[in-house]
Amino acid sequence: MNLIKRYINRTYAPDAYYYSIVDAIDSIQKVERKGWYLYIDLDNTILPKDQKRIPKEIIVALRRATREGRVVKAIIISNLGVPSFCGKAYRKHAIRLADASYQISLPYIEATVPFLKPCLIPIRRGRKKLGAKKGALSLIIGDQVVTDIRVGKKAKMKTILVCPSGPDGRFTKLCLSRVRERFILNCIGLKPI
Repeated sequence: MNLIKRYINRTYAPDAYYYSIVDAIDSIQKVERKGWYLYIDLDNTILPKDQKRIPKEIIVALRRATREGRVVKAIIISNLGVPSFCGKAYRKHAIRLADASYQISLPYIEATVPFLKPCLIPIRRGRKKLGAKKGALSLIIGDQVVTDIRVGKKAKMKTILVCPSGPDGRFTKLCLSRVRERFILNCIGLKPI
């Protein structure tokens, strides 16, 4: 069991766990006078799955962190699925992502099969779009351990897990992501602060 726990800690344990993204953004601090390049998940992190408008307090918190220099630049990274397989749902999600990007004035990266998170390609594309060098301070905030936190760990980024801000979509339910997530969080004994 000790071996499994070590693997889970190394692979899935976030550096911090908060109830909301506002708390997560407010917790970001400069390191040696340098700000962070921020990668943010869309669904149930900055935009509840069942809503169309990003809550104002999230926009305010992100702008404040940028103004104070705690965040250098930020980008939204979202898994969209398989364009040909998902069809209408894919297009709907792509429009939702573009609209959210416009609302919060951030660029975005669409992660599609076979390059869904936790694959590193969306992170590399995001780094290039932000103009961040390879060793730059990077932080990912997301609501899923098996995608957002896992890709952050693979990319050697700081990771912050937040509680989901809305109901899960079909894909999350289909993959039993939250069941695996509860097992992982129970294994490492992590609770949000």
